[in-house]
Amino acid sequence: MDRDRLRQLNVDLKRVIEKFSELEVIRCNGAPGFIEGFVDIKDGDEQLRGRFDIRITIPENYPYGFPELRELSRKIPREADRHIYNNGNCCVTVPQQQMIDASKGISLYDYIFSYVLPYLANQIYFEEYGRWANGEYSHGLEGHFEFYKDKLDIDNLNGFGEAFEVLLKSKVLDRNEPCFCGSGKRYKKCHQNAVLDLQRLGPKRLMEDRLIVELFSLRLEFAKLLKLISANTD
Repeated sequence: MDRDRLRQLNVDLKRVIEKFSELEVIRCNGAPGFIEGFVDIKDGDEQLRGRFDIRITIPENYPYGFPELRELSRKIPREADRHIYNNGNCCVTVPQQQMIDASKGISLYDYIFSYVLPYLANQIYFEEYGRWANGEYSHGLEGHFEFYKDKLDIDNLNGFGEAFEVLLKSKVLDRNEPCFCGSGKRYKKCHQNAVLDLQRLGPKRLMEDRLIVELFSLRLEFAKLLKLISANTD
């Protein structure tokens, strides 16, 4: 890690430790390697709802890497449906969002507030109600499809086809042209920001994901067709 990034990391670590007094920095070979300790999850009335022992691994290419959260207290059952691996590593978001955040640069402070605290709060909510407060992405490839569906606000094969033409730059839109989605809005007022975010994934990943998205889109359209046929034959 170069001096500028190390300086940025130390400033960020100071900010984190000032906010979360029970976290401490663990150094590896003289450089910050982990943040470890306890975090409290409180509700809107500042009432304690849960307490977790965690470790956050600092990426070597900080801040252009996505940190890794591990839950050490074993309060979260090691089950796939709880978005946690047997070793305690936590799945806080899909790989595509991790790549986008990493390409922009994500501070540890922002990582904690954007991912760690919501993830742990959601685990408490799941324990109480048996479901996630804000929904969830499915496991595996279906979760990747759901990510694109949410990011682009598209749910049909033709729409995804148009989107990936723009994402892969096969079709270039001026910011003032009508958006590819057919909303009638100018591109800059509609999908431009989402496209710019997704293009951070790079053409190789986008081409791979296009196959996944189109496959699941076909499956959804086939399910709708079967439902329509069934309704017409009843």
